[in-house]
Amino acid sequence: MKMTTRSFFRFGSRPFRNVMIGGLIFFFVLVGYLTNEVLDYNKREILKDTRNSLSSILQTTTEGLKIWITDKKKYMTQVGESAVLVKDIKRLLNVPPNAEALLESDELADVRQFFEETKDRFGETGHYIINADFINIGAKRDNHIGKRNLIAETYPDLLEHVFKGETVFIPPIRSDIYLYEKKTKTSQLPSTIFIVAPVRDANGSILAALARRLDPADDFSRVIQLGRIGDSGETYAFNRNGKLLSESRFDDDLRNIGLIAHDAKGILEIEIRDPGGNMVTGYRPDMPRHQQPLTKMAESATRGEEGEDMEGYRDYRGVLVYGVWLWDSTLGLGITTEIDVEE
Repeated sequence: MKMTTRSFFRFGSRPFRNVMIGGLIFFFVLVGYLTNEVLDYNKREILKDTRNSLSSILQTTTEGLKIWITDKKKYMTQVGESAVLVKDIKRLLNVPPNAEALLESDELADVRQFFEETKDRFGETGHYIINADFINIGAKRDNHIGKRNLIAETYPDLLEHVFKGETVFIPPIRSDIYLYEKKTKTSQLPSTIFIVAPVRDANGSILAALARRLDPADDFSRVIQLGRIGDSGETYAFNRNGKLLSESRFDDDLRNIGLIAHDAKGILEIEIRDPGGNMVTGYRPDMPRHQQPLTKMAESATRGEEGEDMEGYRDYRGVLVYGVWLWDSTLGLGITTEIDVEE
C-alpha cells in the first residue's frame, strides 16, 4: 500500500519518531556547541581581564616602589651634604681607622650625637660611615667600628657607585644584627636594606659613604603588598638568585609545610623554586629545595625578561597560579604579581 503524507507524519509512526529524534539530537548538539563557545568566550574574557588586572597592579606597584626609593634617596643626599655632618666626618677621617682609636675619639662621639639629634627624621635602626676602603669609621653600634662594611660583602659594586657620586638603594640582604633591641629574637637574623649616599664637602669632593639602615618588613614590603588582589593574589620582589625579598602573603602556609621555621619570615628564606606539586595540599618533593628548578616566572625574570603566563604554572608553594613579571635593572630586583588559578 502506498504511504500517504498524512500517514508518514502520523504521531507515533516510525518516520515521525526518527525525525523527532534527529531533531532533538541536532538541537542538543547545537546547544552544546553554543554553550561551549559561550564558556570559551567567557573564559577568554575572564583571563583577559585577569591579565590586564595583574599587569596594571604590577606596573603600579613598581612605580610606587620607585617613588618610595627616590624619596629616600633625596633625603639621604641632603643628609650627606649637611654642613654639620660633613665637618664632623672630615675630622673623623683623620682618626686611624681601627676600632680602638675610633671608639676613644671625640670625633666619633660628635658624629653619633648628630644622628641622635636627628633620629626623629633619620630613624633609629642604624647607620654606617664608610671610608674609601669600605671600612666602618662610624656606626651606631660599637662592634661595627673598624670592620669591613656589611654591604661590601654583597654589593661592593654599588658602594663603588657611591664613591663616584651616586646615591644607591641596596636590596634586602641578611642583617648582621637584630634590628630592634626590644623585639623577640628569632632563630634567623632578619633582613635589612640600605640607602647609601656620598658625603660631599662644599667643593663637591666625596669624603665617605653614609648608609641608612631600614627594615624591609616596614614600608618596602608594605608598598609591594598594596599589589594584593582577591584572596590569593600577591605581588612580591626577588633577587637575581631567585630569593624572596619582600614579605610573603603565605608565611603561615610556609611554616605549616616546613619551608621556613616557626618564628621566621619568608624574606631571604624562600627561594622561588618549583617543588613539583602542591605542598599546601600535602605534596612533598623528593628533591632537596636547592636542586629544584626555579619557577617558570623566576627563571624568566632572573634572565632579565618581562613576561606573563595565563595558562598556569606552579609558584614557590607548588600552587598553580597565573602571573605577570618583570626585571627592573634600576632597582636590581624582579617583581611579579600572581593569583591562584583556582580563584
